[in-house]
Order: sequence, then C-alpha cells, then structure tokens
Amino acid sequence: MPVLTSAYAPLLTPELEDIFIDAGEESPLQYPFWINVDMGMPWNPIESRQFASLASSVSMTEGENFTRDRPLVGGTKTFTATPYGLAFEASLVAQEDDQYDLFNAMAGELGRSQRDKAEVRAASVLNNAFDTAFLGYTAGESLCSTSHARVDAGTAQANKPTVETELSQTGVQNEQIRLRKLVSERGLKSPMRFRQAIVPTDLLYRSREVFGSPLKPDTANNEINALVGDDFSVLIYDYLTNAKRWFLSAGKGVHDCWLRWRSQPRFATSTDPNNLNMLMTTWMRLAEGFRSWKGIAGSNPA
Repeated sequence: MPVLTSAYAPLLTPELEDIFIDAGEESPLQYPFWINVDMGMPWNPIESRQFASLASSVSMTEGENFTRDRPLVGGTKTFTATPYGLAFEASLVAQEDDQYDLFNAMAGELGRSQRDKAEVRAASVLNNAFDTAFLGYTAGESLCSTSHARVDAGTAQANKPTVETELSQTGVQNEQIRLRKLVSERGLKSPMRFRQAIVPTDLLYRSREVFGSPLKPDTANNEINALVGDDFSVLIYDYLTNAKRWFLSAGKGVHDCWLRWRSQPRFATSTDPNNLNMLMTTWMRLAEGFRSWKGIAGSNPA
C-alpha cells in the first residue's frame, strides 16, 4: 500500500520549522563482539557433522599388537538461511509535495530495520539457550544443559549450574572451574577458559560489582575479588530478553555459536511504470545457531 498525501497532510506545506523522526538513537552493532560471523554461506542449507577423535593411548606389552581406534561419528547440524525484507512505497504526488524530505529519510531507516533483525537473530542463540527445541549436534540438548551426552557414551558434562544461580562471583567461579575440567568427546582433558561475560541490560550495574570490584562483592571482609585476575570483558547485550539470565563465553573462534550470512542486506529503489510510485526495498538472508555447546555457559535463575 503506497503512502498517499492524505495520510501526511502536515508535510505538504512549508509551515513547520522541522520534523522529528522518532526512531531513537542507534547503538553500534553488538553481535560482532561475541558471536562467530560467517560472511558468506557457500550454499543453502549447509550441514556439519561431528566426529569424535581418538581416545587416550593404552599400555601394551612387548610383542603385543597395537590397539586399534577410530574416530566416532556424532550428530549433524543444519543451518538454513531465512529471508527477511521490508519495503516502503510513496506515491509520486506525495514525493513531489513532501516539504521535509521524509521519504528519503526512510531509505536509511530500511537499513536500520535490517541491522536490528540481524541483532535479534544473533541474540536468539542465547535467548533460546535453555530450549531443547533449539538444537546443536545432539538431539534433545539445549545449548546450556546439565547433561551433555558424549559421543563415546562417557560421563555427561554440564555448562550450567545444577541449581540455577543469579550472577555472582561464586557462580562465575564455579563455571570457570567446570570449564577447566572439560574433557573431549573421547574423555581427553580439554580445558578451556572463559574470557567474556554476556549479560542483559538489567544486570549492567551488578556485572560491574562482580567483575570490576577489586574486593570481593557482597561481603564486609577485605578479601580480594579473585575474578579480577581472570581479566573478563563484559558485554552488556541489549538484545537479551530475560532480565536475570547471564552467560559466559570462551571467545569468538573458541565457542561454536554462529551467525551465517547467505545474502548481505541489499537495497533497491524502483519506480512503478504504471503510476510512478517510488518503491524502496531491502532484502537479506541469514541463519543462526550453535553446533557444539563447548565454550559457552549460562544460568537461568527464576
């Protein structure tokens, strides 16, 4: 439906000093600071398969044959790009009589709409981190779980507390220690280290207390804050939808969460030859998700 002059009568006369487009201030992109970004999916959909490498070496006696091992086949993960688009159409009369250049400004707002959608999709990986319908390599397992199955059927591992905890020094320390005890899908020691905290806007000041205080928060004792030595960076992630959930990340290139572009945002302006309406459009395709859970931890307190 095109924009007609009847809907924008105040724009047709030069009586106003100015107009104000209440779009709010746009913040810099946030998702590139935490999620792995693939700038070009080679085809759509794309599929990855997990393999578990070799187990630990075994003892052998003189003259004995070698024990044979082989990689174990794990699950698969498929990324399917979803298209997103938006359009803005204005009649020729509305364009000619617009005294305040509103319609040209809308071209820039189309770009902002796409950037916002990319942020929402990237954040959905964490917003769905406790949802068993949002899967990686393993069926029935959410990104954050207390029972991640191993490919070799060994002892399950966790990347969330058994009892959900609010953001605290103790809670972060427990997850850091848990990650240092991580083993591979074949049981080999495979320690990682969390380097980034990702928290919602509501935990802005709480995160400063937990990660920035030189002394231990929430106590009158003069104990040092042991987390200061871990040198955490903190991302206040405005697109997290739960006010209490908090996450830890081992860093881009270490964890396996992805935003994958099949088509970068495209913009086009055309004129309808039947009525000379101006049509401004934008279109993109992207996919998001995780494959392996390792390198991310989270807590979902009530």
